[in-house]
Amino acid sequence: MPATDASKSPFWNKIKAFVSQDAFPGVFLVFAALLALIFANCGLASTYFSWWDLQLTFGFGSWHLAMTFGSFVNDFLMAIFFLMIGLEVKREILAGELSTGKKAAFPIVAALGGMIVPAAIYIAFSLVMQGGDIKGFGIPVATDIAFALGVLMLLGKRVPVALKILLMSLAVSDDIGGIIVIAIFYSSNIAINYLLIALVATIFLFVLNRSGVRSLVPYLLVGLVIWFCFEHSGIHAAVSGILLAFTIPAAAKIDIKQYTAEGRAAMNKLDQAGSSLIKMKKIVLTEHQQEILEKLGAKYKDITSPLLRLEHGLAKPVAFCILPLFAFANAGVDLSIGEINLFSPIALGIMFGLIVGKPLGIAGFTFLVSKLGWIEKPVSTTWKQIIAVGMIGGIGFTMSIFITLLAFTGPDNYDLVASSKLSVLLGSLIAGIMGAIYMLRVTKKPQDAET
Repeated sequence: MPATDASKSPFWNKIKAFVSQDAFPGVFLVFAALLALIFANCGLASTYFSWWDLQLTFGFGSWHLAMTFGSFVNDFLMAIFFLMIGLEVKREILAGELSTGKKAAFPIVAALGGMIVPAAIYIAFSLVMQGGDIKGFGIPVATDIAFALGVLMLLGKRVPVALKILLMSLAVSDDIGGIIVIAIFYSSNIAINYLLIALVATIFLFVLNRSGVRSLVPYLLVGLVIWFCFEHSGIHAAVSGILLAFTIPAAAKIDIKQYTAEGRAAMNKLDQAGSSLIKMKKIVLTEHQQEILEKLGAKYKDITSPLLRLEHGLAKPVAFCILPLFAFANAGVDLSIGEINLFSPIALGIMFGLIVGKPLGIAGFTFLVSKLGWIEKPVSTTWKQIIAVGMIGGIGFTMSIFITLLAFTGPDNYDLVASSKLSVLLGSLIAGIMGAIYMLRVTKKPQDAET
């Protein structure tokens, strides 16, 4: 008997279906964070922490770049993550939820409120209570796209599509604000010479874009130069990913009408050549037919813009490799070392900023500004659902931990970093659970909505 194909088994099909769900990246991210906490607090702790101090060397000839594995994850891989975020932002600005004033206004106001109020709450805790440090005000302003959307996806069809689009637009707008915060408040010892080189390289890429260059190779190669310059400039290297994203061409080489016409012509030629097919166990194409199919395949590259190709190409590596690796590298807090104080002004500022500040800022700002007549709430949503979206927006995680590492640098701040990380994890967990429960309460079941 032939061996059973494992890929066709019901169990394997269930696994593939689960992995293909939009919620899986968020679940995988949670698993990586929990695994990091376990490793950091068991017999493998010394091995776990030593991994991130491993020295890596990149280069050719006499040129070399040395960095630790932890720096590689936080500086280089996160630049790739920011590149994908930048591509999403550019796409939304050109043809998505941020493409017009009316479409962009609501999520932008929501994101603005979701940044200002959490930051204000954090600063208030730091100023009122002793031992606070306002440098961490940027920690609770972030919303983690993967986690937040993952929570909505786990709720299934109970959540209207309009709310998913709103949360995505809000998170994109929030990321723009987060990037600005990082560039302005978490950069130091600026090296102007490296920034000038990065600026020249960026201008060169814009010139390539305007000249009609559609190959991604020169953009990515020059992007490495931009990243290297930012790595030595005093501004965090991850910001280079955003600059690179905005230079990537968004227009396709041919339009849909030309692609359709040429595609029909190629299919007609292939159909006319059908009589020369040799029927065996499998169909064998003639050289002429193979050439027609290759030309038809090449046209697909012409109809898809470099921006979309790169965004789709990065989606899975970022979701299944870069973000989980970042979580695994940075969520590991050794609870037995140092003084982790969840009742310190920093920890309370982070947790209250995420749990209270986010929904208060998102729902409060949009409600007040809508009353002034400057923006309009999406027709298919309710204010209670907006509050629920604000709660889920309190899931900071990736960006919040990232800003933590920028806010409290140096070995003397280990206690602050550990307390902040744990506060981010707890605050994000509580915000996610509260948001999911409240969303279920204020959203009708599909069958209820139809009656």
